[in-house]
Amino acid sequence: MLKFLFSAIMVIRHENLGEGNMNYITIDKEKCKACYLCINECPKKLLKVSEETNNLGDHVVEFDDPDHQCLACAMCAMRCPDMAITGVFKG
Repeated sequence: MLKFLFSAIMVIRHENLGEGNMNYITIDKEKCKACYLCINECPKKLLKVSEETNNLGDHVVEFDDPDHQCLACAMCAMRCPDMAITGVFKG
């Protein structure tokens, strides 16, 4: 199972992200089941519960990194049981 997770998570290198070199993740809010496991996994604590809800009425997770601290370590994506974190981008 762990081997599958590593192969399913893609860390993508971007050369032109606009505002300097910053890392970020993308979250599929419809896949997020609001378990919040990823929130505890992030070493920089950049994930939080959003005010936004998905089609199930769950308050989904949002990525909040105003100071560009994301390490693009993909720990959040590896922890997500529903594979809602669909991309980890390294700038």
